[in-house]
Amino acid sequence: MEAIFKKIAGSLNQSPKTVKRGIEFYRTLESKNTRLDISQSFQMVVCLHLAAELNGSDMDLSAACKHAGAKSKAKYSASFLNIKSILGISSGISISELVVKMNHPSLVNETQEALRIFEKHLLDKWGEERSRSINLSKDLYVCSAFYAVTKHNKIKVDATKLAELAKASKKELSEKSEEILALLPAKKSKSMKSGSALDSLMPVQEEPTNIATKRKIEETTLVEEDFQAWKERILRRAVEAGFTQYKQYLTSTYA
Repeated sequence: MEAIFKKIAGSLNQSPKTVKRGIEFYRTLESKNTRLDISQSFQMVVCLHLAAELNGSDMDLSAACKHAGAKSKAKYSASFLNIKSILGISSGISISELVVKMNHPSLVNETQEALRIFEKHLLDKWGEERSRSINLSKDLYVCSAFYAVTKHNKIKVDATKLAELAKASKKELSEKSEEILALLPAKKSKSMKSGSALDSLMPVQEEPTNIATKRKIEETTLVEEDFQAWKERILRRAVEAGFTQYKQYLTSTYA
């Protein structure tokens, strides 16, 4: 088993420390004898992911999904939350957990990147010693990074719910998210194909950008609808298994 963990960890660029903790999580998960509708390798990847987050390491979600054999990021994120609950891990909210609770699993990588950019900003501004004293895994920073990303993508979210998850006021959340948002690179719009003399004479129009944004939102909505079905299924199983604290996240249809 240890050899398998090391192989997976190597592919995901994780340290021996993460491997050791991941194995501990996996053995604990096995001892729970909980029925999970995922493969053994899927469970191993999730345990490694949990270990990485608690050790302060990054885990690429797309790579994790690939090695786990997950059909979608939504499926992976739901299983991640389920296993975290079974193991009783109650650390501050993780990015993976946050994007699931806010119904935007597709924003996990952008949120991770936003937090990395903010970390670099602090390092450049305050120096290594002082910046290390700031705990970026704190709920406020994680939620602020996510909020900044939603603003960057012009996606509306429930600020009240997000402030509750951040354990902060809406004002604190807004101010911190604006600070992070200011550091994010401007979105690059897709340029129109050139080469035609007629194209070069055409005035720049705002409409294509608006259409592209609308399409992106529509595509995101479809992904979120697919994810909602997965989330409902996993949460209902968790509630049926005795984890009643997750009942609050069910919709009125299933509660």
